[in-house]
Amino acid sequence: AALAEPLAVALHAITRSEIRDGAPAMVLGAGPIGALIAATLVAGGHRVTVVEPAPRRQELALALGASAVRHPDELVTFDMTQVNDLVEDAFPVVFDCSGRRSAMEAGYFQLARGGRLVLVGTGMEPPSFDPNRMIVLDECRNAFGLQPPAQNVSIGSSFGAGDGDQHQVLPSSRAR
Repeated sequence: AALAEPLAVALHAITRSEIRDGAPAMVLGAGPIGALIAATLVAGGHRVTVVEPAPRRQELALALGASAVRHPDELVTFDMTQVNDLVEDAFPVVFDCSGRRSAMEAGYFQLARGGRLVLVGTGMEPPSFDPNRMIVLDECRNAFGLQPPAQNVSIGSSFGAGDGDQHQVLPSSRAR
């Protein structure tokens, strides 16, 4: 019973990410929810890279089947003049389970073009993202956070592109 709520959060995050079969993913933070997301993705045949500063949680991630474990200091980030640059092994989906501003911001730079950053952890400091990078690389489309659907905030560069996706910028009036 103690794992029911963290597992529900982990499964909801994976569902909301709309990760494709076999696609690789990055998980930032290997606490209870991050570890459950990583284990579930590994069990589903995904290659998972976990980013975690604590050695014991790094060991746990490897024991759960993560294909790689990295320290947050190893993540590459870019400045505003590098909006077209991507990391060498960019991910279609990045889950932030830490709630740390620095992790959310670093996770943003690990995304492939059209990638999804799923914010699972909550924190006190809101992250800051470069909107130019979002537009140029079409990042963070359609799955930005885990709010209920009426409050989901979606961003992207294909507003009204006719691809069937909703591109809601502000919460709907039902959520206010």
